[in-house]
Amino acid sequence: MDFKIKLSFCGEYTPREMGVNLKQGYNGDLTSREAGSVGGQMVKKMIESYEKNL
Repeated sequence: MDFKIKLSFCGEYTPREMGVNLKQGYNGDLTSREAGSVGGQMVKKMIESYEKNL
């Protein structure tokens, strides 16, 4: 799978998986905790994916 497609999928799936509702466009109403947890999970998944492909 292409990296951009993986990143896009991860960016859409992770917030739903964590119960964070992202809208198309502006999401400035998210708390810092919500945004940080989504970002952290995305990084974690990218690292796991990279390690699997080594």
